[in-house]
Amino acid sequence: MRKRKSFWNRPGAAFLACAAAVLASAAAPVCAEEAPPDVKSVEEFSGELTTGQDVSNIVSFPFRMIAYAIYYPLKFILYDIWAWLWDLCFGSGEASESDYLGMLGEPDPARRIMGLRGLGGLKAASALDRMIDLFADPNDEVREEAVAAVGRIGSDSKSARLMDMAGGQSPWPVRASAILALGLLREKSATAMLMKTLEDPAWQIRCHALNALGAIGDTASGPAVSARLKDSEPLVRASAATALGNIGDPAGLPALLGVLDSIDKEGSAVRAYVVIAVGKLGGTAEAARIFAILKSPAFASDPVTRGTAAHVLGEMGYAAAEPELTAMLLSSRDDREISGAAQGLAMLGRLAPLVEAMKSESPYKRMAGALGAMRTRNPDALPHLLSLLSDPYSDVRRTAIIALLSLGSEEGVEALIGQLAASDLRMRAWALLSLQQISGKDFGLDAEAWLGWWRENADSTDLKSLFPEEPPRRKKLSRADRERSRAVWARAAREARAAG
Repeated sequence: MRKRKSFWNRPGAAFLACAAAVLASAAAPVCAEEAPPDVKSVEEFSGELTTGQDVSNIVSFPFRMIAYAIYYPLKFILYDIWAWLWDLCFGSGEASESDYLGMLGEPDPARRIMGLRGLGGLKAASALDRMIDLFADPNDEVREEAVAAVGRIGSDSKSARLMDMAGGQSPWPVRASAILALGLLREKSATAMLMKTLEDPAWQIRCHALNALGAIGDTASGPAVSARLKDSEPLVRASAATALGNIGDPAGLPALLGVLDSIDKEGSAVRAYVVIAVGKLGGTAEAARIFAILKSPAFASDPVTRGTAAHVLGEMGYAAAEPELTAMLLSSRDDREISGAAQGLAMLGRLAPLVEAMKSESPYKRMAGALGAMRTRNPDALPHLLSLLSDPYSDVRRTAIIALLSLGSEEGVEALIGQLAASDLRMRAWALLSLQQISGKDFGLDAEAWLGWWRENADSTDLKSLFPEEPPRRKKLSRADRERSRAVWARAAREARAAG
């Protein structure tokens, strides 16, 4: 009998992915964990394309469309069909570990990625050396997948090799991959080495080292990380703020507040990450300072900072912000502000403004309201979510279904079955895939068969279990970590005074 895969290990948890994408956009408009390859091309995030980018996109559009029109049909004819026929005729079910290992040496990057994903899914510890070798792959996506696969498997025995790669003389992409892997493995013994790389001349390495230190969470790295808040590169400063928030040591709060005092001198990306980090470490007094930023006319044209601040104020439970967040949700025309306000209100437990948003003429506000209602876990939202199931926009219907499922509503599954006949082919495919993930069955697009299955299994299916509770926002440090933190920060202060 074929073993059924866990829901969370399946690639098709599409309805959760949709929710996560919209929720993430509210609080993290730019990912501090991603470092572009060319520092000269990095500008502070403003939320808008430059004139040059607009012109470039317009001019290059016909050529890109021609390239797509040629490439994909040729790939389908010359590769995809033959690969499918080969698998049909000679395939032997699920690939084995040796099959995936063979893929790692193939010239097609997509095949190497498939091999890495397969080995990661099998947790093939014996293949770790081969995976680590691909940290030097010329393809960016292959390197990223190799890092992810090593992180999924985990191995203390390979940490020494990763540390050698991270601190060696290899090109920065190879070193960055090793650093990211150490972060995924939460390798605490790498803390000292990573702290040294914070002085690396390559800003990309500094970024990745900060992200890894944040993931490891060793309080000993706090002073070194906070020093990077004064780095010359904006993405490094943003990553330093993120790392301090992830480490969770309140001793890093004064350094963050120092940046907050001159936040108008920073670009949107740095502002957003500093606000998020202060929200993780601060209390009511810090929430009041973030609220002042939200209300300040100086940031009226910065939707990234305003949307992030709205979200963070909700996370901090700052109830005084409710009127401002409600006004932002119902009157703003910027999706980042709308998302941030909706999530902030949801975390404050305010359903009424979210219901108003679900009645808006703006499809995006209807989606934001539905996702906010989902986050409240308030059953009073059910009738309002049900009204969105007939929305003319498929994305709104999809979001409403996600919210209904998260509330354990049987109507959510019935709505999924109804979408099997939707005119939008993507909606039909999404509904089918979601039903397959929930049930472990496959009745194709046969709505009657799905309804029969649901009538038999509705009482025994726990829909809420598909949406686990979010972890607590504030990280709790152990007594040993707090004592160590005090000693580390005191030593750093003495060294700073001695250095003048």
